[in-house]
Amino acid sequence: MATIELRHAHSLETEEARRRSRALVDQFADKLKAAVLGEPQNIDNRWQLAQTYMKVSAYPQAVSELQAIVRISPDNLRALQLLGQAAARMDNWELAANTWQKAFQVSPDDTGKQGLFEARLKLYQDKKPFHAANSQE
Repeated sequence: MATIELRHAHSLETEEARRRSRALVDQFADKLKAAVLGEPQNIDNRWQLAQTYMKVSAYPQAVSELQAIVRISPDNLRALQLLGQAAARMDNWELAANTWQKAFQVSPDDTGKQGLFEARLKLYQDKKPFHAANSQE
């Protein structure tokens, strides 16, 4: 009985810690949003905001910030990589593949990244028929 009570108490503490952590992340995101509004062309602020959104699984918001970075700086490899990841986590495989293809074009001589981009494109090709088949059910 005591073990169950301890587990329950621990789970409440863990949940409270998660709530506090999320509140801090939300406060940080609010400050970054204000900074982005003040300086919309500032890539560093947008990058930090996108990373913050990724940490809390707010992928649509991350995609929006990353797309803004890519509009400002079309060859920003770091933004392209994270944009592809965010799109994939949303199961938007078409955006992910297009983004990874662009990243591959930006950095064709980087053999380490070349393999990664090729693997991600293969993943898209493998997922695409799966999603198409399931959407017809």
